[in-house]
Amino acid sequence: MSAWSKLQDKDVLSGAIFAGVGVWFTAQSLNLSMGSARSMGPGYLPTALSLLLLAFGIAILVRGVIRGVGPVSKIPLRGLVAVIAALLIFAFCVRGAGLVPTVFVVVLVTCLGSTRAQPLPSVLLAAGVAIFCWAAFIWGLGLPLSMIGPWLGGY
Repeated sequence: MSAWSKLQDKDVLSGAIFAGVGVWFTAQSLNLSMGSARSMGPGYLPTALSLLLLAFGIAILVRGVIRGVGPVSKIPLRGLVAVIAALLIFAFCVRGAGLVPTVFVVVLVTCLGSTRAQPLPSVLLAAGVAIFCWAAFIWGLGLPLSMIGPWLGGY
């Protein structure tokens, strides 16, 4: 199978996934108050982002269909498991361990999904993303998240 046909089947599959996730999140966010552009409600941003994801998904899907679909190639299970594990780790640990350690571990686990990831660059990336998240979300936006949570002796 040529590299071109692999690109096309990935376009169709990823476009369908993006469109499906966009539809699902749009349906879920319609239950929230929208507000207006001047005074956004809790459903405004999720609806806008999910509609954008839906539009990108449709565009990628159409591009793949127009260029032709090859057989679906092997799904990279290592990467899929790593990303799902990272999401679960974040969901269950951010309150207890704190934002910085959780983001650090999540980035490292996500790096395990790649066969090309090297240990030192992965640790440096994890540290950089953790510091950025602290600066952006806790220091910059003032979100009520602890930097280091009670599981690790923080507040």
